[in-house]
Amino acid sequence: MPTIRDLSEYTGLAFGTVSKYLNGGNVRPENRAMLDEAVSKLHYRMNFAARTLKRQCSNTIGVVVPAASLAGMGGTLTALDRTLFLNGYSMLLCAYADDAPEREKIKLLSGNTDGIVVLPSKISAEELTLLCEGMPVVALDCVFPGTAIDSVLTDYLGAAYQAVEYFFSHQHRRIGAIWGGQNAYAVSELKTGFMRAFKDYQQTPCESLLLEGECNFAAGYELFLRLYEETDRPTAVLVSDAMMSMGAETAARDKGLRLMQDVDIVGFGDQGMYRIPGRQTPILEISGETVGTTAAELILERLNGGAEAKASVRRIKAELRHVD
Repeated sequence: MPTIRDLSEYTGLAFGTVSKYLNGGNVRPENRAMLDEAVSKLHYRMNFAARTLKRQCSNTIGVVVPAASLAGMGGTLTALDRTLFLNGYSMLLCAYADDAPEREKIKLLSGNTDGIVVLPSKISAEELTLLCEGMPVVALDCVFPGTAIDSVLTDYLGAAYQAVEYFFSHQHRRIGAIWGGQNAYAVSELKTGFMRAFKDYQQTPCESLLLEGECNFAAGYELFLRLYEETDRPTAVLVSDAMMSMGAETAARDKGLRLMQDVDIVGFGDQGMYRIPGRQTPILEISGETVGTTAAELILERLNGGAEAKASVRRIKAELRHVD
């Protein structure tokens, strides 16, 4: 089996340069090209077990997310796992229920992994920092100011603003919203964007048409029916979660409403994966692949020498698209 020394001899590069390359460090582009060729020609495979013992690390990243969010996170988790794997790390996934806060899962993983990616719900910055002391942590859709915790955020504020602008451009004034988010930050950003659009366009939203519930299909279905029961029904509805969007669209169909004619619905989705096929329905498209890849890149940066760097915040845009 070829070794690091074999790669060094094949390329003529220093042992330290080869080691840095294999551990995900920055090397010159020309050196990286030579090493890529050497790895391919010599069929080099890294001995992760030996590297783990030498570095006293697990080469595993813990991922903690709400169980209710799993159905909508396929793209994110796949990209996260793939990026980590290509850099010599495994992903250990733990899901928590509404009545079992994330702290227990984080506590379990913090002693057995090299870093944590978390979609938080109720945990505080102080508690998360204490549980993960000395470990890199990346939070999804949440910011912990004043800490070393990195964040990957969906631009919910901008997305909600886009949706309202779309409704106004199609002459809608009776606009409803169905809110749902896995944490308070996401819901707050959605509401802020929604209200800001109304203010900028000098319009006033109807409070009775703004409903909130859990992030699942059933809640989207039931809340849309509640909106439909209003005497002065909405002609347009923003639904702020992928599974809730499916529920709302299904409820509209069951009521015999024609989407984009009788009622205009804008929902969220990961690359359009969670829309009902066969209709042209606007969707605020979020790239789960971009979210997962960005989260993996942030934690790998920390693991490869970025521990002293200031916390990073990366924002992922949502684009309003018409899909078939």
